Amino acid sequence: MAIANWYKGNPEMPVFKYNVSVELTVDTFDDAIFERTAFVNFGSPGCQNCMAMTADWEQMASDITRFPNAETLLVGHVDCSSIDQGDPLCKRLGITNLPTIRYFDPPLAASELNGTDYTWNRTYTQLRRFVRFLTCSVEAPQYCTKSQRALLPTYTEMDHAEREAQLVSLQTAITDAQEAHKQLLDELQERFRASEGRLRELRAELAEAEAIVEEVQRWWIQTQFLRAFASAEWGFNRAYRRLDRWQRKLSVSMSWGKAADEL
Repeated sequence: MAIANWYKGNPEMPVFKYNVSVELTVDTFDDAIFERTAFVNFGSPGCQNCMAMTADWEQMASDITRFPNAETLLVGHVDCSSIDQGDPLCKRLGITNLPTIRYFDPPLAASELNGTDYTWNRTYTQLRRFVRFLTCSVEAPQYCTKSQRALLPTYTEMDHAEREAQLVSLQTAITDAQEAHKQLLDELQERFRASEGRLRELRAELAEAEAIVEEVQRWWIQTQFLRAFASAEWGFNRAYRRLDRWQRKLSVSMSWGKAADEL
């Protein structure tokens, strides 16, 4: 059942509302994340985990407003239970689990339009630490990690053409790596299909061998039974013949005894 439909059947659920975090809808989302980094919480009032993290999310959003470069970062939320505003957006972005937190760091490549999942703890401390990482820039180096601060002079001392050339080189390397990855994936899939086909053939051969073994076992049991039956029949006939001879002898003896009595 869709999130919005579920919420519609539970009208007494609390309202999914924040004071500092900006509410985003299907109409405002694209413009909001177009020019600045966005850290977005997708949830609903019917989600207990979503409501449990509201205070930490609001505290983190409030802290961001005091950052020197606060205007470069948007902290927002989407109510996926809103039938007309949030639900269509959550469906478009493929949101299936709540809460889901994603960040959008423009300029966005085609593969990044749905954002990148935030997978760390949802506590205030961890959220704030991650947001500081997102706001790292030349204008706000105090929010950069040590490794990021060490790299800043390398790029600020480059001229524009050199930075552009390095960016193109990195993009080309990424494209080549993605193509190599795709080729490797295709090769692995082909090997998997071949291995799967061979496995099916072996299973068919095993089934055929098992059927033959079963038939041989059935024949062997039947043969043993017939042999046992023939042996028993032979023994029975032999005993019957011996009994018949004794009966005849007994009949003769009785006839002699009767004749002797008559004399």
